[in-house]
Order: sequence, then C-alpha cells, then structure tokens
Amino acid sequence: MGNIRLGSWIYSLATADRLSGIERTALEVHTCFANLLNSGDFFAGILPDGLKIPAHYPIVTEIEHDKLLQSNYAKLSDIDVLWLNSLNPHGFSQIMDERKRGLKVVSLVHDLFPLKYPEYFQAEFLASFKVWFLMTLRISDVLVFTSDLQLDAFKRLNCKFEGRVEVVGLGASVAGPIFPSRTRNSHALIAVSTIEPRKGYHEILDAFDVLIALGYPVTLDIVGKYGWNLLGLKERILNHRELGSTLFWHSGCSDQELTEIYRRTSISIMASYDEGWGLALEEGLRHGHKVIARDIPIFRKRENTNVFFFNREKPLVELIINNLEVPFRPLVSRRTMHDFSAEVLEVMRGL
Repeated sequence: MGNIRLGSWIYSLATADRLSGIERTALEVHTCFANLLNSGDFFAGILPDGLKIPAHYPIVTEIEHDKLLQSNYAKLSDIDVLWLNSLNPHGFSQIMDERKRGLKVVSLVHDLFPLKYPEYFQAEFLASFKVWFLMTLRISDVLVFTSDLQLDAFKRLNCKFEGRVEVVGLGASVAGPIFPSRTRNSHALIAVSTIEPRKGYHEILDAFDVLIALGYPVTLDIVGKYGWNLLGLKERILNHRELGSTLFWHSGCSDQELTEIYRRTSISIMASYDEGWGLALEEGLRHGHKVIARDIPIFRKRENTNVFFFNREKPLVELIINNLEVPFRPLVSRRTMHDFSAEVLEVMRGL
C-alpha cells in the first residue's frame, strides 16, 4: 500500500468562534491522523485559494493549538485525498476542478437533523444547509456516517449519490479518563450543549425545579451558548429564582473551565430528542460522571454501567433521585477516536 497525501479542509475550523462537538471531533481526528500516518505520508491543512484566515482568528485557544493551524497550509493540488470534517460552504468549485485530475474526497456526515427536523431550525440556516448538503453529495467519493441510524436517515431521503457510504462510529477521547475532584458534590448536575429545541432543556429545568421543591440540595450547571428558537427558555433561565445560587449558565467557557465544572459535578444529563452521536455522553463518562440520558436509539447503542435511561415509565426526576448516591463504576475498555481515525484512514488508503 503506497503513501497517502492527505489534506484536511480547515477554514471553518480556523474561523470557529466556539468549541462545539464538530470542532472537538476535528481537533481529535487531526491529532490521531498525525499519529497514525506513516513517515512517508503527507498531511496538511487546506484552505480554499484566495481565502485567508482573518487576523483576529482563531478566538478559541484549543483550536489555535491544533497541529494543522500551526503548520504551513497546502493547496488542493498538493494532495490526493481531501478530508471534510463537516459541511462547508467554501471552495466547492475548486474541489470540483481538482476532482477532474483525480482528487478523492471523503466527507464526514455528523447528522442530517435540519432535513429530518426542519421545524427545529431557522429558515435561513435550513436553506443554506440544503445547498451545502447537495454540494457535498456532488464532490464526495465517500460519505462517512457516524452510525447506521444516520445512514438509514440518509437512505430515506432518496438522494442521488454515486459514491460509497461507510459507517464508522466515533469514540471516546484518546486522552483517557480525568480524575474527579475529591470535593465533588454528589448532588451536582451538568448539561452540556447548545441551547436549541432538540436538546430537551425544558425537561431538564422542570426536573431541577421539582428537585428543589422537594428539598434536594441539587445544583445545575448549564454549559452552552444560546442557539435559536428558544427565547422563552432563555428568559426562563435568566429570570430563574435560583440563577447564581444553585443554577448556573455558562454561555461560553474554555476547555479548562469546562473541565473544572465537570470535576466538581457528578451527574451529566442528556435530554436530546435525537443525536448524531452525543459527544457529551462520552465526555461525561470520561470525567467520571454518571450519565442520565433520554432513552433514544443512538444512546442505547452505547450502553454502559454508568448510563441510565429516562423515558415515560422512568421520568427524569426519578432517575436523578435514584442515582444521586450511586457510585461511579470503573470503565471497561471502550472504543476511542483512535479507532475511528484508523478506520477512516483505511477507507482513504483504499481509494
């Protein structure tokens, strides 16, 4: 098997103003690729011709330290395989031109929620997403889905796509577990995600209010920026009587700050109605948390002794009460992002 000349499309990463699950995945994959590639392989960041990273970027420290952003950038003409970590509105025409000389494109599809749940999204974003997605179908040789559930959703769209599809599951961070603080509060809850309709934050707040009313000494840290279509929830948080006392909203924090919040809390709550993968579930386990998650298929696929599922028969507030004093059990060997990256590289080498 010959050497590979690989490039990663980094403009969206380099200009990101926050560290979401997509950016976290991109950073970890870059590190894993770099460690997995052979000495004769080539790996570099790719920018569209004529586009430069604005001088004030990157804002996010963790992104600024990414290996590919610290190295010299390459051009599309320098590589044989292009990795697209997410849908990207820039440079489609350049990629199409390079495909004529044999460039292969492998695109990661995190989810198709704007097409599956259009009611959850703003009309402008939905229109843009449709264009980006159709262009991705045109330029890609391989679409990598993070679960068979996402692949099934794609097949139901009956899209015209002449390339290959692969299912390669994501995994836990290769960095390994982070030991909790000795002063961790067993009644401290955390929810990490953008505040948007799919994430189920109303139910999380409802459960928190019930726990407070019942006299439980719980706290709740919400970590995530306000997204869209939930102004009522935003006002509910900002006007909550417990805000600043037992309820805290961190609308923007660094990885280090998030780690500190994880270290002093004990239970991660994931109330999403659907997820492409659910990175916060893995992050919660990595930080020694018990995770209380909505009983949805993508979470059921990653059952763990420290993950508990709520549904109509087992309400969220009941699961929280039942698990406040339950000890965290040692993690068994799990799939990691190293496994994901190695499998994607195998796909690329086979093109």
